[in-house]
This record gives sequence, structure tokens and C-alpha cells, in this order.
Amino acid sequence: MSNPGNIHDKVEQAMSSIDKVGRAKSNPFLYTRIMASLADDDKRERTIFNRPAIALASVLFIILMNSLVFFQNSETSTAVGPAQEDEQIFAKEYNYPLTTADRLYSVNDDQ
Repeated sequence: MSNPGNIHDKVEQAMSSIDKVGRAKSNPFLYTRIMASLADDDKRERTIFNRPAIALASVLFIILMNSLVFFQNSETSTAVGPAQEDEQIFAKEYNYPLTTADRLYSVNDDQ
């Protein structure tokens, strides 16, 4: 600090400049513009799924499709078709296990 008096003068000058500062002025239409922008954002966020009837119909449609697929698969898996009969004949003829669990946990009769 070369000159303490010089620093004190600069501090006083900076503090006195605050006294001259006035209130910041904004555009008189700023509030209107902000409110219009917020209203425009609300309109943009509306999608088709914000309506309860459409959202409920979509959920029910998805549940219906899932149940149809589930019940269709359960009906076809219980019936033994020609392809499954061929697989069973092949497995019996060559002593091949039918399921993955049989393949992994088979007991060797030779030992």
C-alpha cells in the first residue's frame, strides 16, 4: 500500500457514487410480455394425453391388447400341434431332453 490516503480517497469516491444511483427503469410493457409468454407456454404444453377421456381410453386399449396377446398365447401353448409332436418324436428317438432344465440337469444313466 503505497499511499494510504490515496486508497481512502478512492474508497470514499466509490461509496459516494452509490448515492447517485437511481431506481432501474423497465419497459412499461414488460409485465404484459411476460404474461403473454407464460400463456403461450401453457398452450404449447397441451397434448392429446392431457385430456382424461383420451388418457383413460389409451390405458384401457393397452390393457385390452395385452390381455388378448396373453390369452392367445396361453391357448396355443396348451394345444399340441404337429410341430410339437415332431419335436417330441425327435427327442424320444435320439434321447434328447425336451426342456432346457432337462439339458442342464440331466442324470447320466451310464455312470
